[in-house]
Amino acid sequence: MKPLLSFLFLLLFLVGPVNGQFGRNKIRERDFQWKTWETIHFIIHYYEETAHIIPEIERILEKTHDEYRDRMEIELKNKVPVIVYYHSKDFSQTNITDAPLSEGVGGFTELSKRRLVLPYNGDIYDFKRILQHELVHVFQYEYIVPSDMPLSSLYYNLAFPPLWVMEGMAEYFSDDWQPEGRMMLRENILSGELLEIPLLSNETFHYYGYYAYKLAQSFTEFLCQRYGEKKFVRYFKSLSRKISIRPEEAFEAQYGMSMKRAVELWHHELKQFYWQDGLEKKNPYDVYHLTEIKNSFGGGEGRILLYAPKLSPAGDVMAVYSNIGGEGNIVLAGAENGRFIMNVTQGYADRLYDYLQIRPANLHWSRDGEKLYFAARKVNSDVLVEKNIITGKVRIVKIPELAVIHGLTQCSDSGALLLLGQKRNSNVIVFYQPSTGHSRILDSSFYYRKSITATELGKAAFVQRDAYGDSIYEYDLKKGTKKVLYQTENINSMAYYDGCLYFDRNFSHALYLCKLDLESGAVYQITETLNSTINPDVSAEKIIFNIYKNDRYEVALLDRDDTTETLLVEMDIPESFEPVMISEEDTAAVIEGGKPYRPKLKADFVTGQMEYFSSGYFRTYATLTGMDIMGDYRFQVHLDMTRIESFDDINGQIAFNYLKKRYSLGVFFYLWKDYYFSDFSLLYDYSEHYIGGAASVSYPLSQKDRVEGAVHVYRKTLKFMHIPITNSAMAYTTQLAYVRDSSRSWGYYHPLSGYRFRFSYEQSYPLGESLNYGMALGDFRSYLRISRRISLAQRVIYGESWGGNALPFKMGGINTLRGYDYQDLQGEKILLYNGELRFPLVDYILLAIPGFGLPEIRGLLFYDMAYVGPRDGDIRLFTKNEEGEKAFGPDVYGSYGLGLRYNFSGLLNLKFDWAWKTHLDTKLNDKAVFQFGISSDF
Repeated sequence: MKPLLSFLFLLLFLVGPVNGQFGRNKIRERDFQWKTWETIHFIIHYYEETAHIIPEIERILEKTHDEYRDRMEIELKNKVPVIVYYHSKDFSQTNITDAPLSEGVGGFTELSKRRLVLPYNGDIYDFKRILQHELVHVFQYEYIVPSDMPLSSLYYNLAFPPLWVMEGMAEYFSDDWQPEGRMMLRENILSGELLEIPLLSNETFHYYGYYAYKLAQSFTEFLCQRYGEKKFVRYFKSLSRKISIRPEEAFEAQYGMSMKRAVELWHHELKQFYWQDGLEKKNPYDVYHLTEIKNSFGGGEGRILLYAPKLSPAGDVMAVYSNIGGEGNIVLAGAENGRFIMNVTQGYADRLYDYLQIRPANLHWSRDGEKLYFAARKVNSDVLVEKNIITGKVRIVKIPELAVIHGLTQCSDSGALLLLGQKRNSNVIVFYQPSTGHSRILDSSFYYRKSITATELGKAAFVQRDAYGDSIYEYDLKKGTKKVLYQTENINSMAYYDGCLYFDRNFSHALYLCKLDLESGAVYQITETLNSTINPDVSAEKIIFNIYKNDRYEVALLDRDDTTETLLVEMDIPESFEPVMISEEDTAAVIEGGKPYRPKLKADFVTGQMEYFSSGYFRTYATLTGMDIMGDYRFQVHLDMTRIESFDDINGQIAFNYLKKRYSLGVFFYLWKDYYFSDFSLLYDYSEHYIGGAASVSYPLSQKDRVEGAVHVYRKTLKFMHIPITNSAMAYTTQLAYVRDSSRSWGYYHPLSGYRFRFSYEQSYPLGESLNYGMALGDFRSYLRISRRISLAQRVIYGESWGGNALPFKMGGINTLRGYDYQDLQGEKILLYNGELRFPLVDYILLAIPGFGLPEIRGLLFYDMAYVGPRDGDIRLFTKNEEGEKAFGPDVYGSYGLGLRYNFSGLLNLKFDWAWKTHLDTKLNDKAVFQFGISSDF
């Protein structure tokens, strides 16, 4: 018998959280009390900590809006919601997106409601840069899907302009040239070849991250400066409002030349500009001692990346951020010979904390050289981690005065730590004594601070970004006074030794090391080679730092006695920074005039989903999703559009979720009908009709773990289609589940590493003549990352069903046991194994049909094996046949084969599999069974 839909899927959907059966959790620690401030073109949402910056945000938004409107010739039809969080801790708790938001996410713009969402993070100038970048996306979305178009918020286009156009345009219009971005561009031109960024796929663009953004900005800037900004805007518009696009053809139509030719001209112009600067400068390999760590101990793909090295007090060992282990870690190695000593943080991510807060100033040796202090993100806050490298003991400290840590140092006299970070609406310096656990705030400021270092007894120096760029301040811990020592455009990091501050600063698109003599106030440049030198640290004899070359950070050493010092006479004070002028009257007006936020539910979008298995299953779904501006209140309406001949055939569900607290609540109401057709006789054809509701709760124990529960009441009606027999019964059940998801390193549309599992239990309660059944199910999945794009995925499922009305498990088809027909095997006890080696096959196939191509075709090799039998049966996976050869046991089935995967426009995951059935000792069929499906991979 072949049912069209298993009711088990609906039960899992009912008890599951809003983000599905698996997925990491958002820990919502705070119930934000939102207010709104309405301007001419925007509605700004804020809470207490961000109220003081709303006048400045209004000024930036309105001024930038008018500029972008005129330059792009795009009008915003409706007021744009802007949601401002104070720092990344609060930002990570947003419900506007279900995606996890790491420290590297500066903000995002959401399409359906045009919501612009970002954290302030204490740096008004960096905030302005990100705000202007995201506002470009608001204008882009307005053109792609106009907000005054009927039902515009209810659907998405099938095709968007490529990422290099979207992000390059946003970076260019916001003039987002940071010193590090200029440095990356310069060094890669001088050391090698630039990527042909407009010819890369979106997936490859994501892989290169920040570097890809800067290349896209540079290419966009080249096109706008040479051929005019309006022509590029026309090119963007020509790629919008289309079902399918071919960027190369549209480019040639607009610019009269191929994109390949334009890239060559762009590269040539960059080489002309930067090579003049590098002609008389030496190669750093000829000047400095380069320290490399050999990748002979596993982890990290290709070459080892080393960032922000720190010398031990003795100067013989370095601690450095690295990609060893395939993710951010801190390793110890010989400073000169690069001999690997240990991975300090191996296995800590996801166990002791979520991830490292990788900043040059967030890693520091203790004064005795036995401990390392560093910062990490745990749940929604930063924590201080103390690691004794001798004993291996680890201590996690939450500093109550800090939500986010921007830097730390240790005082040489008292052993106390000084930390920079954010607390409420200020950037603060915090004093923390590890021996007692005592902490207190020493100083606070409106302006952003970074890179603190202890100097003379009772003093420290830190970098502050203000109206004149980056300034070095000296702070007296006893007196509580501070004074400016030096000002320049940009300082990335800073260290102190023997009366001098060593720091990196920007010179003509490059970064070089400088020294500030605290006694005389003189500033000297001490490095200048072909490539930038950044992130200095100092010991008695050595200066260690990074060189940026060939799109990577390398570690270099320089003897302090061998430095060539060039006195800097002029003070480079930039003119691009504007003083922030927020009056008390403006702030008071916001506090008094802000209106309490009132949630209003509105439909956001309609999505369609199709599931198809070639052996007998087809479903199409339409889902209407809506929420309030904050995403705290959500509703969904699901409709099965497969077969509707009468009102009785309508399948649907209405769901409502409440997400404002740490826990999530859900209420569901549904009616569902399935048809079952017999292979033997029409007399056995019947339908099952379900109508009922459920209430669910989900509580996250951590970002990886959660517990779920639900109560479920429904009526099941069984009706034979060709004979007058109808049975009906009620069911009252409770469901419990425990879920853990530590999967990470997503690639394509599935995880590449980690594991996830779900254990669920369901039991009915006999009330009257209600159904009596119980069910337990365990689902374990693991992902082994072999390389950046290759992984081994495995899944094991075990289930049992019992009771007088036990629900059978159904196996077979492309999602469970390939080579067998859809749900061809049924039993009350199951054990399923799936193994897949997943790898890229084709990055792009260009079709002769204009505007069409096939990107990112993936391949896989698989092996499936399953036991499907009665509940009282013994699972014997293997036995021996009459010839003494190893074979499958009773009720055990298996297959192996190969497959292709193609995700069509991000909507349909097309699956093509060829399976050979096997009984281990024999191949059951010489010809492969082909199966096609449209569904997600496990």
